[in-house]
Amino acid sequence: MLESTSVRLGLKSSPSNCRWQVRSFEIIALLSFYILNKYHLMFFPFMTPRSEAQSVFYNKDSIQKEVKVTLSQKATLSCEVSDSKTEVKWYKDGKLLSSSKTIHTESKGKNRQLVIDSVEKKDAGEYICEAGTEKLAFKLQVAGRGSALTGF
Repeated sequence: MLESTSVRLGLKSSPSNCRWQVRSFEIIALLSFYILNKYHLMFFPFMTPRSEAQSVFYNKDSIQKEVKVTLSQKATLSCEVSDSKTEVKWYKDGKLLSSSKTIHTESKGKNRQLVIDSVEKKDAGEYICEAGTEKLAFKLQVAGRGSALTGF
């Protein structure tokens, strides 16, 4: 849903030179500025709400964040990003992962996956999918055949 919003800034005096910036980028296009006495008013037409506009991950709440697998099974950790061009990095227990014989990443459209082809006990732990400044945490638990799960 698209909404409009405005920002009102009160100044001690009416400056002749006032610039609006967001994250060091000057705002000039598609906006209306009004100066009323000592107030500068900026109108943003058709802006999406902040939480939707800035989220890198899509459907965060519906992602399976705890994955339980049996030794030597395939494990897949999945998330969905809001832009198909978004690149992600995967970490295990804080260390950046790279592809190997048993671990690889897949990127199909907006879906991002970390795939472990044949899970070992050492694969149990916390995994992070990172995109920009946002992170999603996953917990992988591994059970031996007929035994208890190992995780954290």
